[in-house]
Amino acid sequence: MAVNPPETQTDHKIRSTTLAGLLISVQRVVKHAYGRAFRELAPSLKSEIHRADAHVLNVMVPAKPGSFRVLCEGAHSPGLMGESELSRALAIVTALFARVDEPRAAVDVVKAYKGHLAAAYLSLLNFLIEIDSNLACSWAEPEFSAARSFAISRKEVQPIIDLASTIASLTEETITLTGALMKVDVDRGTWRLEDAEHEHSGQTRDGGPSLAGLTTGLRYSFNCLEEYSETETGREVRHLKLISFQPA
Repeated sequence: MAVNPPETQTDHKIRSTTLAGLLISVQRVVKHAYGRAFRELAPSLKSEIHRADAHVLNVMVPAKPGSFRVLCEGAHSPGLMGESELSRALAIVTALFARVDEPRAAVDVVKAYKGHLAAAYLSLLNFLIEIDSNLACSWAEPEFSAARSFAISRKEVQPIIDLASTIASLTEETITLTGALMKVDVDRGTWRLEDAEHEHSGQTRDGGPSLAGLTTGLRYSFNCLEEYSETETGREVRHLKLISFQPA
């Protein structure tokens, strides 16, 4: 992965804020790309995968002056043949950058991954504008005959952002949660639902449904808008906003 903000042009150095922002932005894209790839796997295969850190990148050794290059590897242990779960995500990320020389075609690809992945991708592009840099990445698996790569230049970034900004709800993602209602506060519009795997807490969307009449202990299906905000350290915090519900 290589970037070339202005400070790299005369020396092998990069601002700490630039490097931190780059790694956070790229990791966010990879995280949501892996989530999309994982959802499309067969249930039998999902049960065999330990996905806790399958999307995580470990930073290795930066090298080569003139730009700033960072070597990374998957944090998840590879399989017997060296294959990595991370490749599922990187294949999607590569597809996102495949048509960047044609803004409309590029945005069509982004539309196919609307929601969190589209939001993370556009956030990365905005960050490249902020640091005034190109981006180039290459990656490989043991069975590849050659590395796969993708890149985007400063000039290619802005037209994609401009077109994407005209598309309503491109970065919104809705999910359906089904489980037992554990807690409800009608006045505050907050709730907690428990399914087979997790507890989920949220609130009603602005102008959304009233929670009056809901009964704790009963099962419901909640249709929610799922959003993420970012802390100062780059950690994503999940927010659920209820759009509609029905008994399950």
